[in-house]
Amino acid sequence: MKTSQYRFLLLLAATAIFSCKKGEPIKADHHFGSLTAELADLPGTPVMDIYFNGKKLPDSLTIGPIYGLSTRLLLDAGVKSKLAFKKHGTDSLLIDTLITIPAANVLNFRLAYSEELGLKTFLDAGSSVGVDSAKVQLFNNLSTLLPDGISVDGYLTRTHNDGSGTIDDLGVLPNLNRKTISKAMTLALNDASGTPYSYIVRLKDKASGQFLTDDFFGEGPAFSFDSAAGGKTAIISLVQTIQRGKKKFATNTAIL
Repeated sequence: MKTSQYRFLLLLAATAIFSCKKGEPIKADHHFGSLTAELADLPGTPVMDIYFNGKKLPDSLTIGPIYGLSTRLLLDAGVKSKLAFKKHGTDSLLIDTLITIPAANVLNFRLAYSEELGLKTFLDAGSSVGVDSAKVQLFNNLSTLLPDGISVDGYLTRTHNDGSGTIDDLGVLPNLNRKTISKAMTLALNDASGTPYSYIVRLKDKASGQFLTDDFFGEGPAFSFDSAAGGKTAIISLVQTIQRGKKKFATNTAIL
């Protein structure tokens, strides 16, 4: 009797296996994708734990290695999901976002998080740039030189330092308000003669139409690049310093 039952179960299993035609996909309720994450090398960047829809993913995110590159994660795709980054070993949320992973695809994330710089954002991945340029994002970290409640646009210009005095208008960066970061843009390091360009960001009060100045009547934070920035990402923080007891526009540059 037991032998007959065993043979029946084998026959039933074989029927189930061969009922699928060769080449037909196996139907499933879920499709899967993956992600990678990378931390920009900035001062004050903590080790992070990654959560996907409230579930902690294996290992932690640190400066240097790309998370999820060597070992692919298998995550639900095609549905809106919450991706959260928390300070390692705590429930302290640092930054999060809603994502939808395409089936059989990988989403790549690069984070800039620095408590020292007051910066927390997902960097614009975009495309790579040549060694004669840098991929640049401007971060407005001004304090008292930008009064509370004022909304500003950034006007970016480029000065040629070859003696020609030429100034190029590079466009408007809308809503470059305090603690916001611009979209990525590609800026050339030097002119045709190899002389570095000088860039300046003038901040215009959207309500009054007036440009902000510092206590030295400076028009805005200025910056330039050396060859070390070529082909890399640069975060330019718009800041202020004190000189002779007066406030002055300045910038800090982080090359990533």
